[in-house]
Amino acid sequence: MISVIVPVYGVEAYLPACLDSVLSQTFPDFELIAVDDGSPDGCGAILDAYAEQDRRIRVIHRENGGLSAARNTGLDAVAGDSVYFLDSDDWILPDTLETLSALQKQHNADIAVGSLMAVYRNQQVEKPEQAGVYTGREALQLLMENKGLHDYACGKLYKTELWKDIRFPEGQVYEDIRTVYKTFLKAGTIAVTDQCSYQYRQRERGIDRGSFRAAKLEQLDAVESYRAVPEIGNDPLLATLLDDRVLNIKCHLLLDMLLSMPEGAWPEFQGTAKTYCKEIRRKVPYILRSGYFLKSSKGVALLTLAGFRAMRAFFRLPNNPVARYYADKYEYFA
Repeated sequence: MISVIVPVYGVEAYLPACLDSVLSQTFPDFELIAVDDGSPDGCGAILDAYAEQDRRIRVIHRENGGLSAARNTGLDAVAGDSVYFLDSDDWILPDTLETLSALQKQHNADIAVGSLMAVYRNQQVEKPEQAGVYTGREALQLLMENKGLHDYACGKLYKTELWKDIRFPEGQVYEDIRTVYKTFLKAGTIAVTDQCSYQYRQRERGIDRGSFRAAKLEQLDAVESYRAVPEIGNDPLLATLLDDRVLNIKCHLLLDMLLSMPEGAWPEFQGTAKTYCKEIRRKVPYILRSGYFLKSSKGVALLTLAGFRAMRAFFRLPNNPVARYYADKYEYFA
């Protein structure tokens, strides 16, 4: 049996579509564990009404504790041999569980990974994973390289035993980054398909949306936590990839500050931005030669050669070309 864990909070408009997508699965043997995380709207009533109509649904009502706490509550209640995470404003295709279960069985895999489709109001963007069968370390290397594997908790079918001593960190953001890699370290085999099965609704409320704020810096803290893991810190290749990932994040954080920092917030974050600028500038030749860094990171690196003061002045120019290029082309859901 597969246990599908759905943490629920403040998604009254989207919840029925999420639940219906699970109940319409072609794979018959599953339970749906819906954790009402003290939702202030009508989500609790919707869940109870669905549970009355379908015995495969178990509803757990709890005080609000955040996404990690809700997922952990679900993990503590699972009865299935495998577990699948689904966020309550997203949905899955009818054959998702069947496809991933078959992939898992075919390769005797601890984790079966499907690809995601980012769904905006005005368009859809496929985020394919790199299809193949990997050892846990090989999959971790792909994740660290940011080439073909992502560290979303959702969209993956895990053997439940992997989660025996792993839980999501409560009270912290970027919980997926802090957690999913641990299951890779424990996995013997990870099977991946590039077939899209998870529909990831893009909403305005996401942590990476809008003006720059302090919470975005926690992405760096989440990745830096990998250094304490011996399997990564003591592995020369993985340690190097971790250094590259940290530097890449700093490039994107600096770009985000320059593009979206409210003017009144600069006194608080200017020191951090200057530090990132200096660190990136020292690594410009390496960044430009490396195949790891995206074009956006290489562009930021080149701009640091002008110095931080000149960068700020350039981004303050009305209609500067970089701002125009990165102007949001997507329409997000509320």
